[in-house]
Amino acid sequence: MKNVLFVFVSLLLTWNSHGQSTKEIEELADGFFKKNVSNGQVNYLALSASKQELGKLVGIVGRVNLSTASPNAKKAFYVNAYNLLVIHQVVENYPIGSVMDVGGFFDQKKFLVAGEKMTLNALENEKIRKQYNDPRFHFVLVCGAVSCPPIIDKAYKESTIEQQLEQQTSLALNDPKFIQSNNEATQISEIFNWYKSDFEVNGGSVKKFINRYRKSKIPENEKLGYYTYDWKLNEDKNSKGSIVPKESAPSNRRSIDLQQYTPSVLLTKGQWEFKTFGNLYTQKGGYDQNTQYIDYGNRSTFFTSINEFTYGINRRFNVGADLWIKAVLYDEPGSSPLEVFKFQTTPQSRTELSVVGPRIRIQPIKNWKHFALNSSFLIPIASDQNGSESSDRAWLSQDAYLWITKFYYDQSLGNKFQLFLQLAPWFTIQKPGESAKNKLETPFDVFFNYFATSRLSFYMQQEFWPSFSPDGNLTSYFLQGGLGSKFQVIKGLLELELSYTNFYFGMNSGAGQTFNLGIRIISGSK
Repeated sequence: MKNVLFVFVSLLLTWNSHGQSTKEIEELADGFFKKNVSNGQVNYLALSASKQELGKLVGIVGRVNLSTASPNAKKAFYVNAYNLLVIHQVVENYPIGSVMDVGGFFDQKKFLVAGEKMTLNALENEKIRKQYNDPRFHFVLVCGAVSCPPIIDKAYKESTIEQQLEQQTSLALNDPKFIQSNNEATQISEIFNWYKSDFEVNGGSVKKFINRYRKSKIPENEKLGYYTYDWKLNEDKNSKGSIVPKESAPSNRRSIDLQQYTPSVLLTKGQWEFKTFGNLYTQKGGYDQNTQYIDYGNRSTFFTSINEFTYGINRRFNVGADLWIKAVLYDEPGSSPLEVFKFQTTPQSRTELSVVGPRIRIQPIKNWKHFALNSSFLIPIASDQNGSESSDRAWLSQDAYLWITKFYYDQSLGNKFQLFLQLAPWFTIQKPGESAKNKLETPFDVFFNYFATSRLSFYMQQEFWPSFSPDGNLTSYFLQGGLGSKFQVIKGLLELELSYTNFYFGMNSGAGQTFNLGIRIISGSK
């Protein structure tokens, strides 16, 4: 009896394993693509209304057993899996105008693929590009954008994968929209720039690879240029209710990570972010009411550590909390500003947990993907921060409530540049019984960013910071400018920022300089 039971269980397991074979996913995916793809576009609207079939396919993608699969079966499976998972992630976040509207679309969200957890980037780079070293895959992997090679209305199959790779490569390279050629110049997809080394294998070149498939060859002496990648969703235009974004998203899927995580981009559901930003300001003089520089005869150094935790409720609403730690040192003019890091408590120095409070970050207008606001209400927690109650306590900060609302807007300028604007009204609200008056400050910042690589960017900053009395009179202002850089130490997860600014003009304000260090940790989306 035990032997019979053992044989029965073995047969059952064998049958179940066969049920999750590459053949099954090929057949099911073939029916899915035939029903939901037309003319290289996907009916995301219909899929978002009925997710059961796609959900089943994604489940099978995770359970497929590749241990006995042939090389061609694996190739077909990985291509189908990639295209299905792109569609699945769009549908899960629908309606969107671009895959770039979803934080971490390619490099953070993980899926189960043949028993292994991986991102779309890992699937493309580790399982396909690294293993097969075949540039033709770039014409069958569809990233969900208009400028991607068109998705076909059938599955890739073990028996036909080689012919399909050849056919799709040839179709793309002879498509006048994909290779835009005239008598004077030829503009090609940025895919050839992002993955240039893939097309240069065995001593080849991008142009040689293209000409291998083109009926109308590109002349050898003709220069190649790159047209801007269009990241609008490859959605069936006949679908009612489809979303057309007002602006294209960042145009390099290998380098979007740094561009994606600007302050105007909110976290997705379940994502969290921790950021600590250290600001060291030091001065030996300032500007009087006539904007003339005056020497104070001493050095004042202020250090502020701004610590922020943010959690994504959804892609339009994030919540968080802030904690500011402050230190101050008043010293001789020739002293080092680094002395503030001794964190001593004397009549000329002190360190305190200064303020704490809640924060929200929202995208107020649904279709304005590049506009957001961030609002914090900070409550003073250290006592006597202005030093008015004791001569033994140095002035650290205003002993008042702060309500800070930052309005963010960013605009991509081609593939490598970005303009970022920030308007951040500060309301200083005095505690009841305080003699000091409430105050409004309206700092406005302009950042011009250059994305050197997918992990490294540089920026120039200009800031104008005016302050107003309760009756609306301008009481002071300053201008500061500087340079900074951001580097992703761990791509998509850990970011380092360094910057320097100088206060070069003002009225009733300091004439110092700042040295800044920021660290940001970003979790993957769930």
